[in-house]
Amino acid sequence: MMNTQVVNASVDLQWEVVKNNSAFLKKRRGFPTKFSSEKFNLTGKNYYGSSGLVQPKGVDIRADFENKAIVVTTKRGKDPKSLYFSHR
Repeated sequence: MMNTQVVNASVDLQWEVVKNNSAFLKKRRGFPTKFSSEKFNLTGKNYYGSSGLVQPKGVDIRADFENKAIVVTTKRGKDPKSLYFSHR
């Protein structure tokens, strides 16, 4: 059995890892900036300040077409017990 240990990395180190290597990156012809479709990124741009992957707090707004509602989800911090809160 393998022992695994969780190591908390800084936000800066996490950003250096994911800024050019993310499954959410979208490149558009004619635009110099890269776009991102990750959750908690309201601007859609691949910048450090708007990245939903590395920032400890965030807000996400999605449309729920089946229930005809708008779902607002907040990411409160690194505590897994209170990580997400959704409101319809």
